[in-house]
Amino acid sequence: SRPFWDILKPPSRLEDIFEQRFEQGEFELQDALRIVSQERGLDREMSTPEYLDWFSVTLGENIAKMHKSGYAHAYLSMHNITLDCRLLDFDGATKFDPPITPDDMKRESAIALKVARNHFNQPDLGIYSNHEFAPGDIKREITDALFALITFTKKINENYDVLDIIKKVEEGYRKGSL
Repeated sequence: SRPFWDILKPPSRLEDIFEQRFEQGEFELQDALRIVSQERGLDREMSTPEYLDWFSVTLGENIAKMHKSGYAHAYLSMHNITLDCRLLDFDGATKFDPPITPDDMKRESAIALKVARNHFNQPDLGIYSNHEFAPGDIKREITDALFALITFTKKINENYDVLDIIKKVEEGYRKGSL
């Protein structure tokens, strides 16, 4: 049984897995697998690959829903995404001006996903940087989130296919923008 103060703590963020000792990070991840499995109504705990599939699609959906509502986060990172795939820290969020259209979302997300695919198909490029996109730009938001997700994924499952992550985020973004 866990102490009651452990239940009251804020949700763990992706970056928490990196900042804690391995054992503590592993506990946080197992806790997330259990909670997400329960919330999805599963009668068993999700495997890590199932969780990463769910997380990738859900992250794409959540970003698209935010964009569809007319807002840009302006700084998506491992610090602003929880292990149960919620987006946090909207203090820097801005309203799109002019408002974006579904066509804008489709076009901009396609560009971002193409940039990410091109980068991650070339592992010799090293650390990913998207400084060509301005903060608050749809392309920047998607590429920032992908970088956070791929960094997190490599930490917990180094054999997971990066291009599969990108495909699942794309699927989620499409679902969330409908």
